[in-house]
Amino acid sequence: MMMIEIDGFYVKALLIGKKYTKRKLKEMFRQAKKHSIYDRDFPSLFCRLNNFDVIPYSKEIEGDFVLDIDTERVYIPSYLKF
Repeated sequence: MMMIEIDGFYVKALLIGKKYTKRKLKEMFRQAKKHSIYDRDFPSLFCRLNNFDVIPYSKEIEGDFVLDIDTERVYIPSYLKF
């Protein structure tokens, strides 16, 4: 399992689902962005398309990857870098 943080100006969400590579996540992210009209709808759309679940957001929980919907970047958060 992996945890993903969705980060945007209007949206903060945590998702949990099957583990994927960064490359595959980028592909999934692009596909969901194509179909997303409003940023606030992105987390639920991403979940429906990729079988993830939204969990309650907390700043205390650290995701394995961050999907930044403002800059359209997928990255490993700095707190996980060695």
